[in-house]
Amino acid sequence: MAITIGTHALLAGETPPAVFPVRMPVGLNAPLWAPGDFAIEGPLTVGGHAITLTAQGRMMLQLANPTRDLSDATYTPGRLVVMPEAVARTITVTRTITFVGAGALTPPAVVQRVSVQVLAGKVGEDRVMGYAPAADFPALISPAVAGFVPDRDVAAIALTPGFTRPVHRFVTVTYLPRVLAYTLYPMDAAGAVLADGHTVLGLAGQPITQYPAYLGYERQVEAQRVPDAPETPVFVTYTPVQSTWVGVPPAAAKPVPPKPAPVQPPKASLKTVLRQLLRWRFNAKP
Repeated sequence: MAITIGTHALLAGETPPAVFPVRMPVGLNAPLWAPGDFAIEGPLTVGGHAITLTAQGRMMLQLANPTRDLSDATYTPGRLVVMPEAVARTITVTRTITFVGAGALTPPAVVQRVSVQVLAGKVGEDRVMGYAPAADFPALISPAVAGFVPDRDVAAIALTPGFTRPVHRFVTVTYLPRVLAYTLYPMDAAGAVLADGHTVLGLAGQPITQYPAYLGYERQVEAQRVPDAPETPVFVTYTPVQSTWVGVPPAAAKPVPPKPAPVQPPKASLKTVLRQLLRWRFNAKP
């Protein structure tokens, strides 16, 4: 069971607080702390000083938790950081959170900024630089991206006062494809199922770009997305294919004129024929 005393900073010459924060496991009750429950190491000169629970403080904690055995508890001292009096300037430290892996959907980088007071002074002949952050780097929940899962959320980082200059920090969050198998059901316009469900793979939340084809049917175009859970079905409407061929009627036949009957020469009488032969004969003599 770990019990930790908090850290506190103050300028040289200031009076420290009467009590300090104590972090304890969930379920452990805190007593009403009093100044006698804490002890500060050494005189309050510029520098770091340990803060511990006194025997009185440990006894008060046990009394506040009569059903718990605190004999095996571990106590981590806190620190009272005494800063030089002069405030030189303020600097800014950053934590840059970069996201990768989701292609065009990748979120932009997030830059967290914290102001830090830089306190300068002397301890004897030595120059001392103290740094007092105004806040901590907050936790960040990675943005949701359809079809992808981030490999982490970004935890908060406490920035404690001290004599080491805070540094800029960099964190990378990688998005991994969230591929799932879902079932696509073809239905007609009346809602009747046309065939058994078709198992399809896709990225959750992403637009569906490929659909199964069914002979004699064409898909009704509609915006569909891959569901977020594999048990969620997707229904797609198909309609019978309408033929685009149009027959061309034959051209109207031109009327055919009736065929004229052959002209028969008039029949000559026998007298006429004999007369013509005799005429031809006498005319033909030399």
